[in-house]
Amino acid sequence: MEIPEDKLQLRNKLLKITLYFIVSFLLALLVWIMIGRYYGTVITSISAYAIAPVKNLKLIEIKREKENIATIFITQRYQTKNIILLQNVNYGHFTFNVPLTIAIIVVFFPFIKKKRVYAEVAILIVSIHIIYVFLLEGYKLTEALLKSGYEKPNQTKFYLWLYSEGFFKSMVLRFEPFLIGAYLYFSRTRGLEVEEKEEED
Repeated sequence: MEIPEDKLQLRNKLLKITLYFIVSFLLALLVWIMIGRYYGTVITSISAYAIAPVKNLKLIEIKREKENIATIFITQRYQTKNIILLQNVNYGHFTFNVPLTIAIIVVFFPFIKKKRVYAEVAILIVSIHIIYVFLLEGYKLTEALLKSGYEKPNQTKFYLWLYSEGFFKSMVLRFEPFLIGAYLYFSRTRGLEVEEKEEED
């Protein structure tokens, strides 16, 4: 029994897309194992510098320790004993989905008309990671400052940081590949309407 031409073409396209996805994922995973820690350090540094003035702290050092990126802050209160705060950020917690996300991006490449969408996607991914580490640092620092007595007891402030970090981690970070996939899917035809109108004119 012969397979209809349209079904054969569809099967071939699906096989081709699947192959692209698998190869892209394996290559991205291999590369990410080598460079992921450097990306994690950059993201953590940006977030640490951003959170420091929010918590009225001074960032004095950032160093990489195996799977963790250590950020060291010091309080800035005059005429009192200042304390040093060490916070460890595991870069794997917010970059574990990157190879999968890259594979999804590669699969969509032939279907995206406006290639600037990929620049938007890159900015979106980086922004998600910066916001997550910012919220994580904010939560950890608030907890440490409250325990040390440097900040006055404030359960509202603590739970605000706690739930913000938890929500972002559960609803955004873990679903990052699917969010990016959805963004690319709905960006497939962006700009086509304008081009068709120009051709008619």
